[in-house]
Amino acid sequence: MGNIQSVDPSHIRIFENLQKIQNPATKIQMIQTILAGPEYVISAKKAGIYADLLNYVARNTNAQQYQQQYQQPQPKHQQQEVSHQIVQPKEKRSHIQRLEKANSDEKAIGYFQACLQMLNLEEEVALTEDILKSAYKKSVLKHHPDKGGSEKEFEKVTRAYAYLGEILRRIHGGRSTTVNVDAPNVLKDSRAKEYDTVKHVEPIKLNPKKLDLNAFNKMFEQTRIPDPEEDGYGDWLGSQKEESSSQKFSGKFNRDVFNQAFEEEAKESAKQKNYIIHQPQSMIMAPTLGVELGRERPDSYTAAYNADLNFTDLKQAYTVENTFSKQVANVRVDNRNFESYKNDYTKAPAPLSSDEMSKIQEGEQYMQKREEQRRRRAAEEEIGIQRYFDRMKQLVLTDNTKS
Repeated sequence: MGNIQSVDPSHIRIFENLQKIQNPATKIQMIQTILAGPEYVISAKKAGIYADLLNYVARNTNAQQYQQQYQQPQPKHQQQEVSHQIVQPKEKRSHIQRLEKANSDEKAIGYFQACLQMLNLEEEVALTEDILKSAYKKSVLKHHPDKGGSEKEFEKVTRAYAYLGEILRRIHGGRSTTVNVDAPNVLKDSRAKEYDTVKHVEPIKLNPKKLDLNAFNKMFEQTRIPDPEEDGYGDWLGSQKEESSSQKFSGKFNRDVFNQAFEEEAKESAKQKNYIIHQPQSMIMAPTLGVELGRERPDSYTAAYNADLNFTDLKQAYTVENTFSKQVANVRVDNRNFESYKNDYTKAPAPLSSDEMSKIQEGEQYMQKREEQRRRRAAEEEIGIQRYFDRMKQLVLTDNTKS
């Protein structure tokens, strides 16, 4: 026995009464009930009988299964073979059985302690499923062949975990945790009460000859629950709510009135004027810049974004003398003939000015800067992917409980 002075006297009295029980089945049931409480487990470990109780439960459970398996009628030829066996005296046989029982107890206790040592567990600590799993995880990471361990040690750790887990399950009666089980009569009464609460109502029978379909459809539309996945836009089209902010036309109007109203509305809705801004990258041949989102809406709906020229619509192009708007900067509008335009087209282009050259250089520097930023972002993304891969590899193949 261990340190009995530090154990609760009531627990000692329970353990003494437990030893007086002669029926193995009753004794196993009492041991399982006692070890379900953490305070009794601690007292049993202090008294030094915790391993003995676990060993008794495991040994007698195996013996009962063995008896149930082999307590069956044997064939006649097997009975004849058994009758010819040598029968030893009763005293000698009982002495041998006591020796075998003592040896089996010592072996079971030694194997139980060896399993605890293999998983680095102490007998003073109350063994639970969570503690067992945590110890098994640490031991597996230590003795795994991929981590530099040996296969024999890894197999020993697995066997120890399975043995201790089986003992815990037998203590709890085959369950991982203790649960409350209601008696059959209680379950029967509760089901009867639940059945009485359900009131069966006879279905309503409709006569199609006397049915008012208009009243039925009206009641159905008022009480039904709309389903947006099946009904589509039916509820939205049938709703009485209309947008009051939309513009309404009254009276008769033709196409000219409509076009005039459309142009006036477009001019009034424009918040800012369309100023032409010369960007450095616009001086480069065939720039790769596309239409940028977030720009203001121009005066004319046919205008092109990121362009030096602001074209008017087709109506102004065919009715006004000049095709280009007078609001466009850096464009001279003169009365010239076809020959002057042809001569300007065939002659050699004028050399670029210093201002244009500086803008071209600024545009090239801007494009180089954008390319460097793109490469930097790509490199940072590659570094982030590599860090994520290393982190996942560390979480899967290493022990992250120590961190």
